[in-house]
Amino acid sequence: MRKGVDRVRQAHGGDEFRLELGVGGDLNVLRPYRQARRLRTQPTVEQRQARAVAGGIADGRGLIAALALGASGVLLGTRFVATRESMAPEFWKKGLLEREADATTVTDAFTGQWARTLRNTFEREYRASGAPVLPSLLQSSAARDIYDAAVARRDGEYFPMYSGQSVGLIHNLPGAAEVVEAIVREARAVLADLPQRARTA
Repeated sequence: MRKGVDRVRQAHGGDEFRLELGVGGDLNVLRPYRQARRLRTQPTVEQRQARAVAGGIADGRGLIAALALGASGVLLGTRFVATRESMAPEFWKKGLLEREADATTVTDAFTGQWARTLRNTFEREYRASGAPVLPSLLQSSAARDIYDAAVARRDGEYFPMYSGQSVGLIHNLPGAAEVVEAIVREARAVLADLPQRARTA
């Protein structure tokens, strides 16, 4: 991989964050974003390790906040789903543009593994039914016909539309390169505005 990164590790919670500090890869991804607050208070993190923050980031403000906490960069997922190049179905992209962060839920109904998605009829009815969730891969295989039919009908109510909590920050459908350019531009604007904010705080 570029920049000499050949191992990537992700930390999702407190225990995994502590494990991250002790083992670590060449690139450590801290998820969710709140775990990144500990970056400044963990002297055991080796400075040579790149640390990316993920979760709820979709603009330049999020990038600057992550850097201020000691991260080396950010990892964006949902923001790139809502781009012209993304192979996600158009109804999924539309859902990301139209909904707010409170429209997401964490469910294992789609694949047997817990993931954050946009709320829809499938996950609500599956949860209400009390039906067991099959092991990973079996669950998604069992529902494959439903997902395929949903794509054919362009119906997001029966399709897993994965989404992070940054969904409320996404309101357009640019190209991927435009996303990067916009985030850099916004980040520079935030940095330029900080001295004035500090004087008036």
